[in-house]
Amino acid sequence: MRSALAAAGRLHLGVRGRSVAAAVVVVGVAMAAGSAALVVLLDGALHEQAETAARIQAADIASIVSAHPPGRSSGRIVLPQAQAGVYVQVVTPRGAVVASDTPARSGEALMPGASPGKNGTVRVVGALRGIDEDPYLLFAETMSAAARVRGSRAPWIVEVAEPLGWPVHVEHLVATALALGVPVLIVLVGVVVWWLSGRALAPVEEIRAEVASVSSRDMARRVAVPPGRDVVARLASTMNAMLARLERSAERQRRFTSDASHELKSPLASLQVQAEVSLAHPETTDWQQVAGAMLDDLRRLERLANDLLALARADEGALAAGVLEPVDLAGAAMAEAERIAPGAATRPGGAVSVDTSGVRAGQVMADVSAVQRVLRNLADNALRHASSQISFGVRSDGEGEVVLEIADDGPGIRPEDRERVFERFTRLDEARAAGTGGSGLGLAIVRQIVDSYGGSVTVVDGLARPGPAGTVQESAVQESAVQESAVQAGAREEGGSAGTPGRGACFVVRLPALEGLVDFAAD
Repeated sequence: MRSALAAAGRLHLGVRGRSVAAAVVVVGVAMAAGSAALVVLLDGALHEQAETAARIQAADIASIVSAHPPGRSSGRIVLPQAQAGVYVQVVTPRGAVVASDTPARSGEALMPGASPGKNGTVRVVGALRGIDEDPYLLFAETMSAAARVRGSRAPWIVEVAEPLGWPVHVEHLVATALALGVPVLIVLVGVVVWWLSGRALAPVEEIRAEVASVSSRDMARRVAVPPGRDVVARLASTMNAMLARLERSAERQRRFTSDASHELKSPLASLQVQAEVSLAHPETTDWQQVAGAMLDDLRRLERLANDLLALARADEGALAAGVLEPVDLAGAAMAEAERIAPGAATRPGGAVSVDTSGVRAGQVMADVSAVQRVLRNLADNALRHASSQISFGVRSDGEGEVVLEIADDGPGIRPEDRERVFERFTRLDEARAAGTGGSGLGLAIVRQIVDSYGGSVTVVDGLARPGPAGTVQESAVQESAVQESAVQAGAREEGGSAGTPGRGACFVVRLPALEGLVDFAAD
């Protein structure tokens, strides 16, 4: 676990670094894209503004020339000076300059060879030769029919040169500011994200360090849960829940190992003693009797090994992972009753009758071997503790469940112990388990199997003694009415033994019926 927590610490720094790197990349890409878009939009807006001004200027010049055309003998004339930096001309379709606001350009067209279309012609040049070295936007537009000069065979063309020096300067200024400012902003974002992520992950690092300090010898420690319901508080609660599960698992494993060692030690010690005594005194040894006793111990070891294997499979979730098929629970219960009937009739402690009059029809969807194991463990438990009778019952409760009941008229189980009997290696007292060959694992296996199928198993009072055979007392009303007097009677008569004298024990297993279990599996 320490190596995993150390890896979590490295992951903490890695996550923080990756978070900062991702934030820097995202912000950098966003800022670069935004800066490029801003420059493009600014360039388009400034050029559009210059073109609009050139169009207005051309329209004004066309109006002036149309109102005061030059005479046939006047030749070329100089137009009034336009706005500062703006140059205008009027030329013929052949390129001859008719009018100009700049004498230096009076003999040369601003846009030689221009043939304006319907909406004019726009061209951007780096400089106007002989006038200015700054970039210009050139606009050429044919004068409209209304503005045509009388006497001319073809419409004249108005040409306007609009300066682009200041828009280009603005673009360069903005681009420079963005080129210098964006990296600074990216670095600033990285620093801020690093600081914020450090503050945000600080509680996570504290939780990691606290969990890293928890050892297998001190698993009762828990991390402090910060106030609030944010993700850090939920993480702390989750870690505490995980530590609690690990503590319970470790405790259960230690107890399981101790109990399993004890259970295995008893038959092994018995085998060893019998073998040593028989070898030490071979002349007086009844080898047939010794073999029978050793065979009993070996069978006990076999049962214990099978139970331990079943519980190991249950921990892996494979105890009831067999093939699901319709199982006739009534038929399985009748077969189990027939199996134990010969042993019940010849039991050394007294004959036990087996009653199956309460078995009715009932089907479940399960693995046949798992159902048989449940029946076998409950039947063997009842046979060990019954005084004179055992009852099998199968019925449908009308609410989508099949109920299996196996009851005996033995010492019974006190209400406060009825949940504890399903824990592994549980021994209520020596008379009820150790002396009769039980290992304390059968009921735990039953609980594991029934839970895996979405069912439940409980303990209620069983067969009253004396009373009619086959009467299963499952009624909660009857149980609560006599519970207190039964416990008091048990304390008086047997000094507080594990049972409820004369009441017996009944194990009630509820499993989803065939259709109900199919729906349960589908959900």
